This record gives sequence, structure tokens and C-alpha cells, in this order.
Amino acid sequence: KEESEENDRLQKKSEILRERWLKAMPESLKPFWSDMGDPSGSNNRPMLDDALNKQFPDKNARILSLLNWYGSGEGPWSGFPSYESVAEGLLLHHKTEEILGAIRDVNLTEQQTEGIARLLGGWDFSRQRPNDLLLVSPVLKARLLKHSLMSDDEDKQGRARRAFGR
Repeated sequence: KEESEENDRLQKKSEILRERWLKAMPESLKPFWSDMGDPSGSNNRPMLDDALNKQFPDKNARILSLLNWYGSGEGPWSGFPSYESVAEGLLLHHKTEEILGAIRDVNLTEQQTEGIARLLGGWDFSRQRPNDLLLVSPVLKARLLKHSLMSDDEDKQGRARRAFGR
């Protein structure tokens, strides 16, 4: 009985987190939701980019929307549902300078802050753009480190320390 109750609790939690993810997803991408957990769904990148460009003609608004979405995931920076990698891939479609430009002089929301920390502290970013953390200002690094260290997730804290210092 306890195992069944625990399974029910985890299922409900998973559903709440999935709903939060869907709520944060840009409207233009919702028609593609069913393919986002499927590895072959990555072939949809041109269609996803096109949909985003129509909804957000301004590149900075598009990036901020993606950061909000990426920062609305389950929480871990590794071991997360595969559909969350779609937001990361769409962000990595932009140059690091463009992403940093989009957040410059903007009061980021909690989700956007989480999104940029998760992106810059993530494995894919470190492998694809090993020198691009040099483009991140010390002030932003300190802010992202402080944000990340508030988490109880030790993996996230470790990744943030490696990416942002200390």
C-alpha cells in the first residue's frame, strides 16, 4: 500500500511539473509538443525556429522566452526529462553573444535566471562552447552562482561552481 501511495505521489508531482513546463512553453511551439520527447523530433528544428520567429520577430524577446521556458523545468540540470532538451537546443541555436546581449539590461525573472544559469552551466554548453564562459561578465557569473547555490541539488551546485567560479 505504501509503495502504491508513493507511486501515486510521484505521478502527481510529475504531472504538476509537466504542466508547469507546458505553461511556460511559447505558444507557437505547443503544436509540436507530442514530438518533443522523441529523438527523431529533433528533425523539427527548422519548423520550431520558424514558429518561434513568427511569434517573436524580435530576437531578444525570442531568447528571453526560451530562457523562461528552459528555466521552468523539473529542476535538475542533468537527469531531466528528454523533452526539456528541446529548449536547450533552441537556445544553443543562438550565438553566446546574442544570448548575453538579450539579457543585458533586463531584470530577469526567476525562471529566466534559472534558464541562463542552466544553459551556461550545462554539459552541452561546456562541450560545444568551451571558451564562451570567458564572454560572461564576472558580475553575471557571481549572480548565477548565488542563484544556483540556493538550490538543494548538489549536482546543480557543483556544475554552477565549475562554470561560474568558487
